[in-house]
Amino acid sequence: MNTMHGRHAWTQRRRNPLCAYGFAFLYAVPIVGTTLERPVFEVGAATRLDKAGEDVSHLPKMLYDLAETARYYLDNGGLDPRQPPQMCNRVDERVNADSTFIGVAVSSLDGPLGTWEQTMRRVEGEDRIPGRFYIQLMDPEETRIVVDRPADPWEKPLIQSTTPTYESWRALQSHPADTPIWTGIAQLATLVHVGAQRLGKGRGAKA
Repeated sequence: MNTMHGRHAWTQRRRNPLCAYGFAFLYAVPIVGTTLERPVFEVGAATRLDKAGEDVSHLPKMLYDLAETARYYLDNGGLDPRQPPQMCNRVDERVNADSTFIGVAVSSLDGPLGTWEQTMRRVEGEDRIPGRFYIQLMDPEETRIVVDRPADPWEKPLIQSTTPTYESWRALQSHPADTPIWTGIAQLATLVHVGAQRLGKGRGAKA
């Protein structure tokens, strides 16, 4: 998502600028043929990408506003990011009623070259745009993952996590500037998780 976000933002930077931040509500989708004994899933998403503007120029504020929107829907009929325009403007075709909400991801085009506005003035083209992915999972460990995508497309991304799963992953280093971002992501993920639980109970009652 972050790579495509960067490419679209670069292509549209003059005629139809995109926001430097995108959001994805992640779902585990059962693969056809999966069984209770051997469950197999793939990840799908409901995503949100806004046009650039003063009101979407600060990530912590955007997360706060999204959380307020989520709380409104949660308190007024039900919250489900898979139902545009509640929280998103695109949903993977794979994502359906049987999908399970597993977390929130945030794509940011701010990176080692500075803000997205600064990056646009420094890079040579869409293949040289760095970016960052914040991921908050709703597993028992409440895993947090940060993926830093370098400007050089031949370099491997740096992956940090609170629960490093693979040898190449590093332990997540905490930075004060990221604190309000993680707070906002966690709040948003919790609200969507509560909404998903209520939807699940509602379907169970109807069944």
